[in-house]
Amino acid sequence: WQIGGVLDVDPKETETWRLGDMAVDTLSDLATRDDPFFLRVSFHAPHVACYVPDEYYIDPKTIDLPLPTEEELQSKPKFEQGPLRTYCGADLTREQIDLCRGTYYGMVSLVDVQVGRIVETLKRTGQLDNTIIAFTSDQGFQLGEHGLWKKRVFYDDNVKVPLFFHYPNGLPAGRVIDEPVEMIDFVPTLMDLWGLEVPKNIRGRSLMPLVEGKVRTWRPACFCELDHSQSMYRELRQGTGRRVMVRTKEWKLIYFMDSRVEDKDGALYNLKKDPHEQVNLYDGPKYARVIRRLETLAEKWDRGEI
Repeated sequence: WQIGGVLDVDPKETETWRLGDMAVDTLSDLATRDDPFFLRVSFHAPHVACYVPDEYYIDPKTIDLPLPTEEELQSKPKFEQGPLRTYCGADLTREQIDLCRGTYYGMVSLVDVQVGRIVETLKRTGQLDNTIIAFTSDQGFQLGEHGLWKKRVFYDDNVKVPLFFHYPNGLPAGRVIDEPVEMIDFVPTLMDLWGLEVPKNIRGRSLMPLVEGKVRTWRPACFCELDHSQSMYRELRQGTGRRVMVRTKEWKLIYFMDSRVEDKDGALYNLKKDPHEQVNLYDGPKYARVIRRLETLAEKWDRGEI
């Protein structure tokens, strides 16, 4: 994978800007019609190949991301210390780390400009107040935190994504929800806003009751899973399997939930006391009850009961 770098290229010649051009042109046309419209704009960046025009490169000195101590690394699960570090090629110099971070943040900034162009087009055409804008991403990215790069892990840096909706005619402004929600809720929420009935075979739920303040709690936890035995990377397939994350507001548990893997090789973090997930509590005897409670939630989720 490419660490990143700066290329002597006009920003308007990048794929990201050209996608922005297509979105602006399409919206300008759709706004002249009387029919309702739907437009999905999917930016490939930030993604490999990792490069940015010089003017969008972000000074790494302005990026405040922690690098792990040796003590933190030694406490991590064996899967992280071995296969994951091999997969991501973690031994980078400080110069390479800075280059990677400056490039990645620059790619994000270039996407941000395109989103701004889309919003300005809706303003110009008089459609902003009557248009639902939904913004999200597929996953986050490790940029050296916890000694890891890229993805395929369950740190918040990876599993948390931006998720916001803007619709002046139908949503309260400035509402922030701190309940655990998942991307399976994304489509049901949009369908609810559109006035469409959400099919019962969709596992997610519309977030509108939370947005409108009709309910105060949501799920007991949110979940992620990844079966590394199906990975395209050989070092992640060997001796591994289905790895699961259970996350509440206070706790996060990560372990192999797979009969093919004898060692659960877990990680447990107290997110209130350790929001950066640096202290692995999994082997602490006094946390056995917490671990069992979280495992029970995962088992219920696996059976479709959550």
